Amino acid sequence: MQRLFAQLQRLFLLPAAPAWTAESLQQAVACGDAGLTLCADAAGSTRTLVIGFSRARDWDSAAALLATLTDTLGLPRPALAIDGVCGYQLWLSLAATIPVAEAQAWWQALRAQYLSELPDTALMFFPGEGSLAAISAVPVIPARIGAAERWSAFIDPNLGGLFRDEPWLEMPPGDEAQADLLAGCTAISAAEFAHSQAALQSATAATAAKVAAAADAAALAAQREAEKPLQQVAAYADPKDFLLALMNDGNARTEIRVEAAKALLPYFHRPKTSPGETP
Repeated sequence: MQRLFAQLQRLFLLPAAPAWTAESLQQAVACGDAGLTLCADAAGSTRTLVIGFSRARDWDSAAALLATLTDTLGLPRPALAIDGVCGYQLWLSLAATIPVAEAQAWWQALRAQYLSELPDTALMFFPGEGSLAAISAVPVIPARIGAAERWSAFIDPNLGGLFRDEPWLEMPPGDEAQADLLAGCTAISAAEFAHSQAALQSATAATAAKVAAAADAAALAAQREAEKPLQQVAAYADPKDFLLALMNDGNARTEIRVEAAKALLPYFHRPKTSPGETP
């Protein structure tokens, strides 16, 4: 247990975490001490980011994000956990604390860019804020879940798909095995985190540009379609025939059809004359 506690302390604990000791961790693993949680400090800073997927069926999304964090954003591999209840968690360690607001801004950009297909209720982020904050603190992993014969645990990412139906263990995870999994994780340096922020900003800008270009293209296509009847002038030798075709064209804009009808009125309805006037 001492080695597991040392790994958790190395990666996730804030300098002042009086509730965390090897003994309290052992109690949590064995008895489900829900009071042992990961929290931000009094100054509003954190060194741990936890992304939770509350539905085990979203493993493919969790696996894709795991690859994105490492391959696209250039971050060290986070620790992967099953929460012992319903889903998965990605635990990211920071070498230095950052303001909670900065962590939340990073998450919002990440969520919009890579997880937009999932509803808010299917996601959790620590440190949480707003509608995406399912919980305000993250229970320690590994731990027993209440009185049930279920345990949360860190797992090998290659085995993640095996827990789609039951994201928990039915026996306590081995301390040494858990320590080994965490020993393979490294904290994110300030430079690496800044790089991920810049990459997210670039990706967000590129996506916005694509959306704007698609909207412009759709507007141009609609305009061309609306003006299509006007491009058929050369097909009519008689202006009256052209105006009739335009007035009856259901694809033309209403205001254009009204103007065509006005122009045709003299051909179909002669003005009324007063008594004694020659029509």
